[in-house]
Amino acid sequence: ASLREPRPLLSRVLELSAASVKADSGYVFLKDTKKGVLSSQATWGPPAKVSGSIARQAMQESRAVITAEALSDTRFRDQRSVVIHRIGPVLCAPLVSHETVRGVIYLARKSGAPAFRAEDLELIATIGMQAGIALENVLIHERQRGSLLQMVRALVSVMEMRSPETKGHSERVAAYSLAVARQMG
Repeated sequence: ASLREPRPLLSRVLELSAASVKADSGYVFLKDTKKGVLSSQATWGPPAKVSGSIARQAMQESRAVITAEALSDTRFRDQRSVVIHRIGPVLCAPLVSHETVRGVIYLARKSGAPAFRAEDLELIATIGMQAGIALENVLIHERQRGSLLQMVRALVSVMEMRSPETKGHSERVAAYSLAVARQMG
């Protein structure tokens, strides 16, 4: 709740999720609304191969997916990414807020490792819902901050239009203030 930026929030959620279910590696992917693709926002553990098919299914169905060994799972065994990368045990849960899927938490174990359990699936599905709400709150906070900054800039512009001799003064004061704040930590 104290994190106010998306990446640190998602990194912390991923770290806690992976540790909770003893995953070897994990990722958080968010859907890029303009391009319609998933982009990695946080990683945990050693690099691992990811199945886009599993992530897409979790997003499309808006529910968590578990597979003990993707290569032998009838839902995924014919998917190119699963075959090429020899995907093992996977847990994938959507990040949901107000019925909107924003992305997924993708957790994996090495091929041949013990499968995730049903309790792990329930835990990660719940974390996905909570993380989706937390992410939505962070995004709302960012939009509000952006609106506030635009309003202040507009007020400064109006002020400078009324008094041309002060043009640029506000930006200089802001730059000095920022430099002093950085120096003070």
